[in-house]
Amino acid sequence: MALPRSTVDREQWRDFGSALAGMLTAAGDEGHVVLPGLLSPLLPPQGTPTPEAWQHADASTPELDHTLQVMGESLGSVLTWKNQQDGAVVHNIVPTAGSELSQTGAGSASELVLHTEDAFHPDRADLVVLACVRNPGHVPTQLASVRNVTLPPEQWLQLARREVAIAVDTSYGQPADAHSTAPAVATVWNREDGRVLRFDPAYSALPDDEEFRAAYRSLEQGLGAARKDVALDPGDVLVIDNNCVVHGRSAFSPRFNGHDRWLKRVLVGTGAERHPAERWEPAHEQTPVVASRTGGTS
Repeated sequence: MALPRSTVDREQWRDFGSALAGMLTAAGDEGHVVLPGLLSPLLPPQGTPTPEAWQHADASTPELDHTLQVMGESLGSVLTWKNQQDGAVVHNIVPTAGSELSQTGAGSASELVLHTEDAFHPDRADLVVLACVRNPGHVPTQLASVRNVTLPPEQWLQLARREVAIAVDTSYGQPADAHSTAPAVATVWNREDGRVLRFDPAYSALPDDEEFRAAYRSLEQGLGAARKDVALDPGDVLVIDNNCVVHGRSAFSPRFNGHDRWLKRVLVGTGAERHPAERWEPAHEQTPVVASRTGGTS
């Protein structure tokens, strides 16, 4: 698969998006697609340092960032958050000193546990697009599809109950105990195309119900058993169905020398079916906005 030659040729990008969506459909229950080397021609010069934190990301990758946004738009509506990375459309995922143990993209020394991206929010993305700029240690992104998990029927029924309060994660500047004001939501439910989930154990408060807790533990174990490791190389793109696939990252030792792992992230909404109860959920004071083709938001 090749990139369209121009970022302004809407017909070429429409065809590109249709082809990529078809690849995701063909992936079936795996719920992800890897595009090896797709963005290699757009990578920054080899000497360009990995930012020390997302706040230090400069304008060294404008063509790459713009192309990622247009790629996202070929799949749906590119979303961003006013409260995350200053509302940037393209997020920089880099290890940050002082955040080594955090359960966010800035972490490194501890494993980032499998989770649904922005599980706390009813307007979370349907697709997560990750692009690799640098990955010197071949640190794998971890993926697991709920559709590859087998549990007893009674445990699936437990997990369909609206019982889990999911807090806003700390990359939004919220305290880790913010689940105290979060609504109770279902962990899994069924759509016509298969089972989907909303899962973020690092930020979740479970009910005091041993049967439910046992089912939740079984789901964690099942996702762990179904996990696949994908070590991205520079220029690779990974597209994840955020409705049926959870993702995480292995622990690694950051260098903080300008040569650390560096991913880019774009969030895409496709209008996929969600749990009916989500339409009445509060937004936790976090507002997603739709990015425009010019790189701004609206």
